[in-house]
Amino acid sequence: MTAPSFAVELILSPNAAHDALASSPQYLAAHPLSTNVFNTALDYALRTSDASKSPAENGPDRIPPTVWILVRAYAADQQPSTPSSPTAGRVVGAAFHSGTGYPPNLCPMPPGAAAAVADRLFDAVRYQTPGILGPIKGATGHPAAAAEFASRWCDLHRAEVSSRGSTSALSLVPRKVKGLVVYVMTSPPAAVPHPRGGGRLRPPANLSTTDDLPWLVTSVRAFQDELHLPAVRDDILAAGFERSIAERRVAVWEDDAGKPVGMAVHRAPAGVARISRIGPVYTPPEERRKGFAAAVVASCARMAFADGGAAVVMLFADDADAGANALYTGAGFKRDEEGDSVEIEFVTE
Repeated sequence: MTAPSFAVELILSPNAAHDALASSPQYLAAHPLSTNVFNTALDYALRTSDASKSPAENGPDRIPPTVWILVRAYAADQQPSTPSSPTAGRVVGAAFHSGTGYPPNLCPMPPGAAAAVADRLFDAVRYQTPGILGPIKGATGHPAAAAEFASRWCDLHRAEVSSRGSTSALSLVPRKVKGLVVYVMTSPPAAVPHPRGGGRLRPPANLSTTDDLPWLVTSVRAFQDELHLPAVRDDILAAGFERSIAERRVAVWEDDAGKPVGMAVHRAPAGVARISRIGPVYTPPEERRKGFAAAVVASCARMAFADGGAAVVMLFADDADAGANALYTGAGFKRDEEGDSVEIEFVTE
């Protein structure tokens, strides 16, 4: 049997990406956890973009420009005339690259497909295709797809450096930064654990963009700095929190004096499986080991099931962080390897 060939489609409109995926609903349904980051990003873009405007008019002030990437498989006699404009073929892979500073996120796809994505994006960056923002510095998402993409990208970069005859430019190599494991919950926690540090959940309906927004943005900034994540602009963080507060998807734990000591956010349920992802979860360093994180995560999960209408709640944990893994297991979450992820960066050799 002849192996399928792949065509990679770059889409700048979230509505167009949604419509294209509708032709192959079985793809997302087959990978509900490992496509959740893609699904929630697309869902957010659909809910916040103005379909009457071009992608450029929708960003970058409020909505970071995002490229939605679909991979279609073709038999030899179905191959489209150009890889940039497939007109048939089933979707076998998806990815996206946003303007927030994060590397491309890749969903599961067959062997060879992620390399095709790397080829397409490398050409797009090299020839300044509109919508592709700046250099690509790594890859995230499904471990096999991200590793294949990263390896191919570095090979392409090495070949380009060699073709220029440059003796000063350094080649890139992929380096795994961390592995992320997935925990899931299929029913709400029976109770919220009472922290040793006391306190209570601040009623989500009482959160305000005036009093709570600055602390939330500062907390996420500290979270990003602590984990060495790309720094997302404060106005983009604020815009996201404004919507999350309005939709009552933010959980803030306050101590007995009313001071905020922990926060968590759940995303709107996405995909046919209606999976809501919790993250970020943050407690200031001076407030840790007091039980606040367990309380705010359990509260956030209950909110996602009750008001959010989720059927499943999931979250990521660093596979090397024993404390976080123990916390989520103790809160009632169960490991599910289907959604495991990886973060890879490109370094010079």
